[in-house]
Amino acid sequence: MLLVKNRVFVMAFLVSLRLSEGSSDSIRIGYITGSEKPHPKSMYKRPGINISGALTLAVNEINNDSNILPNHTLEFTVKETYGKELNSVRHACDLSTNESISAIIGPQETCIFEAKVAAAYNVPMVSYFCTQKEVADKALYPTFVRTKPQDWVISSSVTSVLKYFNWKKVAFIHRDQAAFAHIAKTIVQVRRKIEINMPNSN
Repeated sequence: MLLVKNRVFVMAFLVSLRLSEGSSDSIRIGYITGSEKPHPKSMYKRPGINISGALTLAVNEINNDSNILPNHTLEFTVKETYGKELNSVRHACDLSTNESISAIIGPQETCIFEAKVAAAYNVPMVSYFCTQKEVADKALYPTFVRTKPQDWVISSSVTSVLKYFNWKKVAFIHRDQAAFAHIAKTIVQVRRKIEINMPNSN
């Protein structure tokens, strides 16, 4: 199911990149992903695996259907981060300064610095993983959009359900990972506004 949803997103985004008359026959898109481990024993979970599969399916379907992008084909320049922020920023710089790149899909774990680079060169960037709230500021990040909701949106949804059922005391359990810890912290902050008690939440 996740692969299907990712595939639909990718197809919708790629089709939106129709070229104007007189443009090149090919549309080249940069793709910043974390799909590989830096070494065999690495614990890196490779979150880019799902979207990479969806991307391959979407590109094949679009290129094989002349009704979607008539007289044009999609091509990709893939950049692997191995889960490292420095690699991600470096790839964002390389792709943003490449005149043949029409847009960038990604990055993954981080996006603040990458989004600033894309904005500096006026390159559209669509992230499928980033939840950092800073990039919601369109004055600073005008070319950045994402398909994954921000932490505060998720937190507000959870606390709204608690409020609807008039729950006054709940326990919240999460995995000890940065992304989940940040969402948990946001939920704790939001729930204080509606007076829900969470033991040991401070």
